[in-house]
Amino acid sequence: MKKQQSNQPFYSKQVSKEFLQQIAVLIAEKLEENIREKMRGDVEIIVHIDVIDDWPYTFEVTVEAKSKIMDEHKLKEIIEKALDEELEKIAEHMEERGFKLLP
Repeated sequence: MKKQQSNQPFYSKQVSKEFLQQIAVLIAEKLEENIREKMRGDVEIIVHIDVIDDWPYTFEVTVEAKSKIMDEHKLKEIIEKALDEELEKIAEHMEERGFKLLP
């Protein structure tokens, strides 16, 4: 089983815990969908997101995945690519709403 983790500091605007939870659910759903699509369904996957709701807001994303046919290197590559793609989409989505991604 391959486990991949990413800590992503996010936005400087004041937000509610509920809003942060909604974003976490969206990230988890989109990330799982992206990985399943790239692996054509051959995956057991768990996406877990911890939300740090003190400023700066941070999403700690952990992905655990297992494949019957892919080796660990390829699986890691797919997870990292999916994570980069989905976090970029979320950042764009949030910037459209006036939030800024911290460097």
